[in-house]
Amino acid sequence: MGRLLRILESKRLDPTMMTTHTFKFDQVARAFEIMDKKEDGVIKPIVKF
Repeated sequence: MGRLLRILESKRLDPTMMTTHTFKFDQVARAFEIMDKKEDGVIKPIVKF
């Protein structure tokens, strides 16, 4: 996990290319629900703080 965070921090990898859904922090419960139920074609959601 630490290595991945360093790669993201150095901007060598753009995570938005893998992101199918974006949620605000106050929607985190809904994000987990969608992931758990595999709804709406979710592959990789991102939660913005």
